[in-house]
Amino acid sequence: MRSRQRRSPADWIVNRMDRKLAWANTVVAILLTLFGAWSLHLANEMAAAAEREYGRNVDSGAIIYFLVSCFVAPNAVLTALCAVMMFRRWRGRWVVQALAGLCLGATIVIIVLEEKHAF
Repeated sequence: MRSRQRRSPADWIVNRMDRKLAWANTVVAILLTLFGAWSLHLANEMAAAAEREYGRNVDSGAIIYFLVSCFVAPNAVLTALCAVMMFRRWRGRWVVQALAGLCLGATIVIIVLEEKHAF
């Protein structure tokens, strides 16, 4: 009969921290996915409104499509990957978590700087 290996209290703390971070990553991934879907719906509505008003659509909603495809979608996928890696306790989970945090932070900085220069 195999004896169970005892875990140290540090392992228990790391496991709890992994679970909390995994749930936080799950919530952020869901929110980013919902925001991306809402943004694409908004872009479609803008294009339809421009077509109704002017009879044609040139680029209404194109910037929103670009922002969703370049910023929101990759961050949502990377954050969802982090959540899965944290739940499964895979080996490279902290590297991917750091990468996701940097990408999400860079996206927020780019958006804030763009808004600051827009006005």
